[in-house]
Amino acid sequence: MLAHGWGSRASHMAPLARQLSEAGFRVIAFDAPGHSSIDEFRETQYSSMFEFCTTISAVGKSISPVYALVGYSLGAASAAVVAAGQKKFNDKKVEAEKLILISAPQSIATMIKSFCRNNNLEIQDEQKLKKELQHEFDFSIEEYLTTEAVKIFNKEILLIHDNDDEEVPINDAKEIAASSAKIKTFYSNGYGHYKVLMNRNMFSEVKKFLL
Repeated sequence: MLAHGWGSRASHMAPLARQLSEAGFRVIAFDAPGHSSIDEFRETQYSSMFEFCTTISAVGKSISPVYALVGYSLGAASAAVVAAGQKKFNDKKVEAEKLILISAPQSIATMIKSFCRNNNLEIQDEQKLKKELQHEFDFSIEEYLTTEAVKIFNKEILLIHDNDDEEVPINDAKEIAASSAKIKTFYSNGYGHYKVLMNRNMFSEVKKFLL
C-alpha cells in the first residue's frame, strides 16, 4: 500500500506502483483527504498528518492483509505511526510485514519548521501553527516522532532519502536510521525531495527489499 505526501496525490506514486506491479505485487494507492489525482476535483485545502493516519488505517484495514506499507514524505511519517500503532493510533494499527519510508521527516516539529521556511513564515507563525495543531487534535508535538515509531515497529524497515533533499534534511533520515538496528538504508544523490520518486536505483532497492 502506497501513501503519498502532503500536497501530493496517489498519481505521484505511479512510477513506483508500476514497478511493483510488474514485479508481481498487487499495489494499492489512494488520495488522502483534501487531495485528488483528478484535476477537476483537486482541492486547495489540505489535510493534516492525523487525517493521513486515519485514512491509511481505514484503507489498510479494508484490504487486509497488507504485506508492506510504503510512505513518502508526510505519508511516510504517517505510515510509521499507523504501522506502529503509536499512542492514540493503537486501535488504528495496520499490521504489515515490511515498512518503507521515503523522504521521511523525523518529527512533526521538523515538518512545521520546513513548511514555515519554504513559505517565508516567521517564528511566531511557526509557534502558532504548533499550538493550533496541538489544540485541534489534543496531543503534544513531541509525542509523535518517527524515531519512536520505528522502535515500536518490530519488523523490517527500509529507509530511503536523498542527500540533496531540500524539504526534509538528510539529518532527519540519519536520526531515524540511528534509532533502530532493524533499519536498512538507501541514500541517493542529486534527486532532492521530489525527483527521488523517479530514481531507478531506488526502484531496484525497493524490489530487492520486498522480494
